[in-house]
Amino acid sequence: MQDRDMMMDALEMVKHEIVDLTKAAEECSNPQLRQAIIEFRNGAEQTQVQLSKMATEKGWYISSPQADQNQMQQLKQQLSNAAAQTQGQPMQQIRV
Repeated sequence: MQDRDMMMDALEMVKHEIVDLTKAAEECSNPQLRQAIIEFRNGAEQTQVQLSKMATEKGWYISSPQADQNQMQQLKQQLSNAAAQTQGQPMQQIRV
């Protein structure tokens, strides 16, 4: 296995770990356990940053371009509007 393949596999695994830890924290009812899970997730996020930086330096990984200030403000406004529209409304039941 090539170094590039191992790096990309590690990067993919840590991304999945971040998602799984986020889900676990959302579902956790014990505040101390939730905090511990969040701390693990934060560590995984730091690992992801380090791995992506290393892979980018080697030319193996191209991260998405940074959003400019206007794009960030526009997204923030859209999210605020969506949150305001749904505030106080009951969640719709999902039927399977």
